[in-house]
Amino acid sequence: MSRPPSPRTPIRVIRYTRRFAGQCSRHGRRLFDLVVCDAIVNGSRRVVEPRGPRGGPVILFEKPLPAAPGRGAGARVRVLGELTPGGCVALLLLAPILPGKKTRKLRDF
Repeated sequence: MSRPPSPRTPIRVIRYTRRFAGQCSRHGRRLFDLVVCDAIVNGSRRVVEPRGPRGGPVILFEKPLPAAPGRGAGARVRVLGELTPGGCVALLLLAPILPGKKTRKLRDF
């Protein structure tokens, strides 16, 4: 049995789960293939779970989106993926985190 790659290992193969493919198809599949793969290969990486359902570490990949008219600065592609001996399996495309409003309850923080 081969060990999963290290979170720092270069990624050469990217596969999508059915759920992930469904998420991408809603937004124009070809563009998202390029943007998501670029985020996985060239973006920042952070381990969020030491072992996922396939036995490898679950990584949060993040990369800023290219600038486009009508989109605010700071928009990022955020992808959860699991590293396996056969490459990276993209599990979930995460919605961007939007800045929240401060409420009275949170004013002290």
